[in-house]
Amino acid sequence: MARGGKRPGAGRPKGTTGVRVVTVHRLKQNAEKSIGRAVQRMKRARARIFDGDAHAFLVSVYRNEDLELDPRIKAAGLALAYERPRLASTTLTVRRPGDMTDEEIAAAIADTRAQAAALRGMVGSISGPVTGETRH
Repeated sequence: MARGGKRPGAGRPKGTTGVRVVTVHRLKQNAEKSIGRAVQRMKRARARIFDGDAHAFLVSVYRNEDLELDPRIKAAGLALAYERPRLASTTLTVRRPGDMTDEEIAAAIADTRAQAAALRGMVGSISGPVTGETRH
């Protein structure tokens, strides 16, 4: 029995591709099926995409009781700034009339009168009679 070397009739005939036509056809079918499945997965994924804004998404996360507590707390913290305004720090300086000079008192009275006149102008622009009573 001979080993190795060139033997007559051995190997792939010249001019053939080495891949059967049936195999190529089967590969094309499998590729089309794979592409079809991928397209179906993409369509399902698109159907699951959230259709609201970022705040609505965060609200849906922290209201979802099926999720663990940690992501819900993080979502609530991120959404908090959009649901409630932050408290603003204000400073108030209180001066008693006994500590003020006559000019400062006169200026404070003039400022108060100007503010009252501006408020009266705003109230006058509202339609309807202005009375001290409210209707219920």
